[in-house]
Amino acid sequence: MLGPASKPFDQPESCTLNKRSGVKNHYQKVGCCFSGIGGFAKGFQNQDFQILWAIEKDKNATLVFKENFPTTNIVNKEISKCAFGEDGISSVDVITAGIPCQPFSIAGEARGSADIRSQGIFELLDFIATFRSAKPKVILCENVKGFLNYENGKFFNKIKSLFFENGYILTNRCSGFVFLFMVIHF
Repeated sequence: MLGPASKPFDQPESCTLNKRSGVKNHYQKVGCCFSGIGGFAKGFQNQDFQILWAIEKDKNATLVFKENFPTTNIVNKEISKCAFGEDGISSVDVITAGIPCQPFSIAGEARGSADIRSQGIFELLDFIATFRSAKPKVILCENVKGFLNYENGKFFNKIKSLFFENGYILTNRCSGFVFLFMVIHF
């Protein structure tokens, strides 16, 4: 257990006003895990969020990310070799995770937990644990068709339990493309 979690939906002392929509962004700072070339980052940037850092192991993807986000700190490493406070990885309100989806996608071989890439979700949890009391309030994970129902939902239920043990709860804001974990208050 990482200790007491913040209450969900707490509004930071200062919020930014989205210039396009007029809506206040309650969570301003974003970090991206398994960032690829920056799909999640672009969506958040378009809503006036600040992308502070990104982690991506693929060198070519990091080059494209850096071209698209020249002021963002990009860490070209395996997430398992990263930790809060190292390599410019600082406190953020939101972490996005384009976790490797090939092991679960119906478009691939769907080898699930037999595929080494399926460990990405566990590596993400280990990485988030390094934040301790500074942990993000929101974790937004990519979903692919096949992930939620892999092993008749047992794998996803295990993931939900592990997030809960670390102070997060799955919201009802799931869609076909993402699932969202929010900090809970114990």
